[in-house]
Amino acid sequence: MLKPKLLYDNGEVFYRVLREEANTDLDEIITNDKEYYLEIKEFLYENENSHTKAEIYNKRQNLFSYFGIEKDIIQLKNDKVYLKSGAYIVINKTEAMNVIDVNSGKNTRHETKRSSILNSNLEAAKEAARQVILRNLSGIIVVDFIDMFSKEDKDKVLKVLDEEFKRDNRKTKVYPFTQLGLIQIKRKRTDSDIYSYIDERCPRCKGSGRRIKLSYISFLIKNEIYKIEEQLKLENVYIEIDKEYKKDISGDIIKFVKEIDAFDKRVYINYIQKGEVFKVEPLIFESKRKNLEAFKVYDYSN
Repeated sequence: MLKPKLLYDNGEVFYRVLREEANTDLDEIITNDKEYYLEIKEFLYENENSHTKAEIYNKRQNLFSYFGIEKDIIQLKNDKVYLKSGAYIVINKTEAMNVIDVNSGKNTRHETKRSSILNSNLEAAKEAARQVILRNLSGIIVVDFIDMFSKEDKDKVLKVLDEEFKRDNRKTKVYPFTQLGLIQIKRKRTDSDIYSYIDERCPRCKGSGRRIKLSYISFLIKNEIYKIEEQLKLENVYIEIDKEYKKDISGDIIKFVKEIDAFDKRVYINYIQKGEVFKVEPLIFESKRKNLEAFKVYDYSN
């Protein structure tokens, strides 16, 4: 009787990313893990990749938070991305595909209509490719550019997309414009897209609504607290957060305080209507603390 055995191992995420990315034009690889740091140095040495440097990160604040990457990840939750010209793209995920719609918006450049449309589409093509890679979108991606009637202009847009996807490690194919003026992009499926890591189905609306996971927001708040504590002694912390999370937090406030590592602090929470997903501020002055007394949900001294 045959016994099952391992035929192929692609390695864990760390080694796969190292193989795929370390051979590109990187200046520096930073990690907060000493074991990975040694692995990276060995990999770079064996691959004669002397121009790339390895560095260890040992601060208390999360590595991604320190370099502002967490904020960039939150921004990827927005379906609308504005361009420098005033135009913008809208990214929608459906069951069957991802759709990117290009809109002229407030593009007020003093150009002919054809030139204005072309420049907006060229800028949108570059940003669309960037967003596809950042969000790790895969499968069928349809891009609806602003209508162009010149084959020369369409070829310029296709060329930008092809150039931008050359730096993509995923197998990506860009197809010519269809008769309806759409471009289809087929990108190989590998890992999950960014939404699966930070999104969850909204428990209130019971529809197709999505929201950022509370556990992820708690993680970000904890790192903001660490960041503040690098500058001053923090005993009182004020948090503003979308009222969508009020029931979850107030239902188990001790769990929330534990997740943000604030057992040794006084915690004030103000649930707001929309606005930023969250905001963290230190309460330094006694007068301000008194004004916000109604929002205090946890006091370490009690």
